[in-house]
Amino acid sequence: MSSTKSRLFFAAFPDEAVRKHLAALSQNHKQLMSRQHHPLDLHMTLAFIGIQPGSKKSCFEDVGEKVAQDGF
Repeated sequence: MSSTKSRLFFAAFPDEAVRKHLAALSQNHKQLMSRQHHPLDLHMTLAFIGIQPGSKKSCFEDVGEKVAQDGF
C-alpha cells in the first residue's frame, strides 16, 4: 500500500493588486531572478511543515482553518 506524499506549508498569499505589482517588478528584473513565477503562485511561506503523507493533509488543513484570519 503506497501513500502519496506532499510538501506542506502554511503561507500568506497577497491580494490581486499586490500580485500584479510584484509580477511587473519581476519582469523589470528578469536578469536578477533565477526563475520566473506565475503571479498566482506568489506567497510568503510562514511555516514549512515538510513532506508528509497524504493521510495527514486534512489534519493540517483543520489547524489552518482554526487560525485563518481575514486578509491572511
